[in-house]
Amino acid sequence: MFHDLDETGRSIALISKDTERTMATFLGAAGDLHQEDVDSDIFKGYQYFHLEGYLVQNRALIKKAVKVAKAHDLVISLDMATYNIVSENREFLEKLIREYVDILMANESEAEALTGEKAGKSLESMADMAEVAVLKMGKDGSMVQRGTEKCEFGIEKVNSIDTTGAGDLYAAGFLYGYCHGQSLDVCGRIGTILGGHTTEVIGARMDEEKWKTVLEKVRKIYRA
Repeated sequence: MFHDLDETGRSIALISKDTERTMATFLGAAGDLHQEDVDSDIFKGYQYFHLEGYLVQNRALIKKAVKVAKAHDLVISLDMATYNIVSENREFLEKLIREYVDILMANESEAEALTGEKAGKSLESMADMAEVAVLKMGKDGSMVQRGTEKCEFGIEKVNSIDTTGAGDLYAAGFLYGYCHGQSLDVCGRIGTILGGHTTEVIGARMDEEKWKTVLEKVRKIYRA
């Protein structure tokens, strides 16, 4: 269990002139989690369980969490962390995804590390592993596939200065739509709006005015 010296996790984002970034991540207290800390009661009353890939190296913890979530009939989504973690845990991840994951998200490098394929081919391979596959391609937009249904999305027209958090905000937007029973097309469009506008600020937090713009665009999608 945690003790007083455990620190909150932190991630330092180094931004280059072309708005791209690389991360230096410290897991902090999250690194001290054990499978014994996963209590079945914390899953009660929920419908969705979202995972990100940075803790995947703690295999016992992840396996316990998805088993308990699935036992409670939760929809499980997984967003990959980074390609090197995917490469180092490829066999474990593929087995985990096929057995437990319903919604699988990855950027191009992560998808290639998992499937050995590029772009559209990697999306097809991901869709063979999970019910819904989401491929985030940065400036080239995104693609979503469920069975034979496939949607492609361009990018939001924004003044991009920093891509930090774009993938996470895309995932949040997509899952918001999915949780509300929207089509894959609407889910992807919401994700595109959120992921795009967060690149207009330094860091991953948009201010109130930016959120107003985002919410109005999302409302228009719902009204369409």
